[in-house]
Amino acid sequence: MSRPAPASRLIPTLKSTGLWPLAVAALGSLSISVILLLAAIVSAHVGLLWLALGTIILSGILGLRVLRELNRQLHPPLIAIGEWALQMNLGKLNANLDIPESGTQASLADALNRLGDKIRTLSWDMEAQVSKQTEPLARKTRSLQLLYDVASAISQARDVDDLLTAFLHTLIEVVHAEAATVRLLSEDGRMRLIASNGFDTSVIAAERVIPDQQRGLCGAAILDGGVRRAYHDADKLGGLSSAHYIPYVDDDNVEMVTVPLKHREKTLGVYNLFVRKDRDIPEDILELFTSIGQHLGMAIDKARVDRDATRLSLVEERSRLANELHDSLAQTLAGMKFQMRMLDDTLPADVADQEYGPEIENLRHMLDEAYSELRELIAHFRAPVDKRGLIPALQGIIDRFKRLDDITIFFQPQCPDPELPIEVEVQALRVVQESLANIRKHAHARTVRVMLRCNNDRDYSILIEDDGVGIGEPVLAGKPGEHIGLTIMQERAQRIGGELTIESEPGEGTQVQLRFSHPRRGQPELNLDGTPH
Repeated sequence: MSRPAPASRLIPTLKSTGLWPLAVAALGSLSISVILLLAAIVSAHVGLLWLALGTIILSGILGLRVLRELNRQLHPPLIAIGEWALQMNLGKLNANLDIPESGTQASLADALNRLGDKIRTLSWDMEAQVSKQTEPLARKTRSLQLLYDVASAISQARDVDDLLTAFLHTLIEVVHAEAATVRLLSEDGRMRLIASNGFDTSVIAAERVIPDQQRGLCGAAILDGGVRRAYHDADKLGGLSSAHYIPYVDDDNVEMVTVPLKHREKTLGVYNLFVRKDRDIPEDILELFTSIGQHLGMAIDKARVDRDATRLSLVEERSRLANELHDSLAQTLAGMKFQMRMLDDTLPADVADQEYGPEIENLRHMLDEAYSELRELIAHFRAPVDKRGLIPALQGIIDRFKRLDDITIFFQPQCPDPELPIEVEVQALRVVQESLANIRKHAHARTVRVMLRCNNDRDYSILIEDDGVGIGEPVLAGKPGEHIGLTIMQERAQRIGGELTIESEPGEGTQVQLRFSHPRRGQPELNLDGTPH
């Protein structure tokens, strides 16, 4: 296709600028001057020559006027178009040309502005498309990083509660939750609150233990083991009111997302995330939560398997000690008792009664007491460690105390059963057993009270008090080694990072209090015998 001639492009320009009449006049004047000049040359007429020169001068003046007006009307718009193009090239896509009221420049400016609008639209669309494509990639990258963090934390974690608490805050950040909780399902079917965020202390106290996991969305997640979302105004789970699903959240614009912690098709706990209804949670995020729940469920199951293995090792060690005591010391004491009877039978009756009777009777009583204590110790070592927790184990000790003595004893647990490591439970139970043994032997008490108290799911205390004769000051202030029982109790408390205090006044009874914390802050883990790693 051939390009249009310059003249054909110039004529529309002259018409659009309003210079067409002036240009026609200039061209007409030039034509007349040419004709006059030719006539003057042919006729050698001087007057025609001067007239031709005047016409030429007039044509030049008109032509210069046309060129000046063209420059005045076209040069500034061309500069503006160049500046506009430069701004667009620099990325300032919101640049616009000032549109004249009329003329070719007006249509050109309008066309260029519309072109700029299309470029801006295309740029925004391209950015939106790039963002749309990169956002899933960013989420997948974040998901992979979270899964790596989960795997790394599981391999390094010493305490499951701390692990679950750390990832509670991670999940809050992912969905920008208003509040959140994490619970574990205990072996007796209760749901124990591990950590929370965004609730006041009264709510935490009320939600610390849920006895029936089948009520509410938490229980529904335990039953079906899937990630769920429930609304205050769209509750379709079990026909219960929404208060059972989203307790203590008085906001119709809040929904709860539950993330079950599963392993081998068994749900071991649940995260509850309270988020705004208008917050979009992509499907891949929910899939990520499912994967995180499975990884953490595996960690919970592993911790419980390790705890059971530790418990089994402890049972085996206790059984071995019981057998050794039975085969060695128990046999020795039984032999000594037999020798005492032989000695009593060998001595003449009058000599035994008059000279050695009190000493023989005292020795026999001491041997009987030592043998009885040893048999009790062997029975304790052979007794299985209660898998149900500290409170059932304490109840078992108190029940045995009731069967052996006529002393009235009360047990007052003032908190839910804590989940403690077996080595901590054993040391605490032995302190209680030793305290009750001292009461039975020395206190002459009528009433005993054992109280378990908890604070913040971390600090625990066990109080054993009686109304007996009390302990004298010399006993409490004795040198190490003089009172072996009290020294051993102090050592047991120290092994679990705790503190044992004994308060007593003669005739006023005795208070023994064991305080300890779990998890222990800055303390090493313990071996089966209570010694640090």
